[in-house]
Amino acid sequence: YAYLQADVFPTYDPTALTPSDVEPFLEALSVAEPLSDVIPVYLLGGRWQPWDSFTTQSVANPEAAAEVISTLIDSEQAPLSTRLTQFSEFYSDISDSGSERMSVATMLLMLIHPDEYVMYRYQMFKDFFDAYSDYSIPTGFNPSEYALMNDALSRVREDLDRHAEQDVRMLDVHSLLWLVHREGAP
Repeated sequence: YAYLQADVFPTYDPTALTPSDVEPFLEALSVAEPLSDVIPVYLLGGRWQPWDSFTTQSVANPEAAAEVISTLIDSEQAPLSTRLTQFSEFYSDISDSGSERMSVATMLLMLIHPDEYVMYRYQMFKDFFDAYSDYSIPTGFNPSEYALMNDALSRVREDLDRHAEQDVRMLDVHSLLWLVHREGAP
């Protein structure tokens, strides 16, 4: 996140991308430092296809991509479910099931707003919600369900924040979900 704050966001405003910004902005997000993998691919669990489909379609149609990405990122433009639906409609080639499309969209939201969003990964969300609730995670691309889950995870962040010595971010909640997914519930 420090790299994004220091090197990407001073150059590009994700809420106001121009068509000429699209390709260099996505290239800046695709830096592999300090990780051993490209940041989005790393977050997508090593799956290149969703990120490649997203960047290919964005570069092929930068006018529409600039509008769709900027609208997705700018919470003042429309409700979250509307912004996610617009993203899904434009980037329908990313996957048939929609889960990878949701992962790419929410990854962008989390990278740019780490205090507001958790990146969606079906199995990670399922493992966490199965361990701590009776909520059944839907499959595919479901913007209203993601908004509900993100709101619930915001409450988890608030609970953790009350007991932590430092501020807890949604990025920390993402790490918690990942740990439950990888290691199981404590």
